[in-house]
Amino acid sequence: MDNVNYTDVLIVGAGPSGLMMAAQLLRFGVQPVIIDSKSGPDRTSKAIAVHARSLELLRQMGLADPLLAQGTPCYGMQLQSGRNILGKLDFSQMDSPHTVFPFIHIVPQDKTEKLLIDRLTENTCPVKWETRLVSIRQDDKVARVELRNQETVQKWECKWVIGADGIKSTVRECIGISFEGRPYHGRFFLADVQIEGADKRLAHFFMSKKGFLGIFPYGSNGRYRLFGLLPKEKENQWSPDIQYADIKPIVEERVGFELPVSQIFWISRFLLHKRMAEQFARQRCFLIGDAAHVHTPIGGQGMNSGIQDAANLAWKLAGVINGRMDSQVLHTYPLERMPVARATLRTTDRAFKIMTAVPSWLLPLRNTFLSLGLRYIAKKSVRIGSLFDHIAQLDVHYRKAPLAVHHATGRGVQAGDRLPFLPIF
Repeated sequence: MDNVNYTDVLIVGAGPSGLMMAAQLLRFGVQPVIIDSKSGPDRTSKAIAVHARSLELLRQMGLADPLLAQGTPCYGMQLQSGRNILGKLDFSQMDSPHTVFPFIHIVPQDKTEKLLIDRLTENTCPVKWETRLVSIRQDDKVARVELRNQETVQKWECKWVIGADGIKSTVRECIGISFEGRPYHGRFFLADVQIEGADKRLAHFFMSKKGFLGIFPYGSNGRYRLFGLLPKEKENQWSPDIQYADIKPIVEERVGFELPVSQIFWISRFLLHKRMAEQFARQRCFLIGDAAHVHTPIGGQGMNSGIQDAANLAWKLAGVINGRMDSQVLHTYPLERMPVARATLRTTDRAFKIMTAVPSWLLPLRNTFLSLGLRYIAKKSVRIGSLFDHIAQLDVHYRKAPLAVHHATGRGVQAGDRLPFLPIF
């Protein structure tokens, strides 16, 4: 008879969402098993924006300060057409920010992951690398999974399975949930480079007739992330091993001047997708992060949304496992997180189209519209704060979810809201 292993929770995928899920479960007294098909942690920067709501969550775990020590705060954004500044937003102009973190923290994803991996290691919950999910069979009582580690096949019985295994999720495929949406047209590039003498406080968006380019500062040593769309006539010319020399003319054409790049750390080209799972849960399995929803990197919402998925689900799952809650509470996870994911997809899609998909004859009008909009927002602190709250996911609430029952007469703060930030003297 085959040996069968048992666990309350199996987490498939050791990216930010899966690692946060494991760390949250440990916080609530549940020891999960976490696996990943990779040979070890990622060494590339990937997602670099950690928003205030995620930092608040990390602060509750005692991890915010170590992460803040490794990155750079970004205090706003600037839109440019060449050297001409179209508009500027400075988050430091907020009179009464609604968080202790009134900035976007820019730090490579591998450093965020290492912080979480270290927390798991401290709690004797290591990631089982080079272990992939083969199959899932589930009913209303248990999920039976088959894992493969090199040539060894393992059989597990799990009370719950968390799919945190990205856009090509095996969990999602095994449980038959469709991933509705489409890829965006064209190919995009990311490049991590060192630029001498650039502004380290703001993210810069260059809006030229030749295309869109984003430049984001991270690291105190002049390290920056470049992000843009490859021209249609060139997107298929290069092998996957794209070099900075290939995109240098494109970058400088969109910036309008020679960019003083002194070092290249990492460069990649890729497709972008707009997709969302038809369901976030089925029987004993749940989807979080990119396994549940993917969208453009505009606004840096992807990794942060996955972290918030994990935070929403973990305390409910721990409550059920520990016998403190009825299993019906788990139905509120998709009820609360699917509307948030849908709204994020809608917002990022609109912003991305404004940045990249406007016909050339409409570009002057687009730039004028953006310039007027930014100036209008920048005139009042409350408007800057409202936009920041939206970007930082501070305005996400669950007022209409079943768990939120509001009996008070006041409507300023309601059941289902994030606990307001209140300075204490």
